[in-house]
Amino acid sequence: MKSFLVSVTFLLLVSCDGPRYPPDASKKETPTALKTESSAYSYKRGPSDLVDALYQEEANQSKDLTEIEALLEEAFASKSDSLETFDTYTSQNTAYYLSAHEHMNSMKDSLLRQRMSQLVEANRAAYLTRVAELHALNEGIDQKREQIDDLHQALKLTTTLAIISKFQKESLPDARPLKNYGKTLDKLIQKLNQQLDKKP
Repeated sequence: MKSFLVSVTFLLLVSCDGPRYPPDASKKETPTALKTESSAYSYKRGPSDLVDALYQEEANQSKDLTEIEALLEEAFASKSDSLETFDTYTSQNTAYYLSAHEHMNSMKDSLLRQRMSQLVEANRAAYLTRVAELHALNEGIDQKREQIDDLHQALKLTTTLAIISKFQKESLPDARPLKNYGKTLDKLIQKLNQQLDKKP
């Protein structure tokens, strides 16, 4: 039994201290986001957002992507400036009509309440006609922003697919360590079975 335990210990030590294979020096350096020590990926935590991390790294090195990112930031930041006045204007009018309905609902005289309702609704109809063009422009802007966001996501994917494909090809692990470890486990299984087959 003692010799069996020594054999098992030896096999496990061989497994841990198996041969190491140096990386291919001709391979290009792995992107920072794909390195095991990178904060973008952790074996325990999983990826935070590997697509964004890879794209940002590539964008920092590409003049075209840097320019696109600057234009995107400028375009999305300027929307609030461009439409702030309109948003405030519509919010104030919406708040007024909500308040007006509360006042009308508090009235006990049904005929007077109906008359006031007609006046308020006539005013609201005129207001909606007045701002129809602005609302259409705002909806068009929202649609364009959604389209830009979709295109931006597609750009991230096409850019990073090229990177991950290159990584998959150039950083494919050597199969020999796994094969050797598998053989070590086979030997251990054989030893265990032999020990179990022995008569007490």
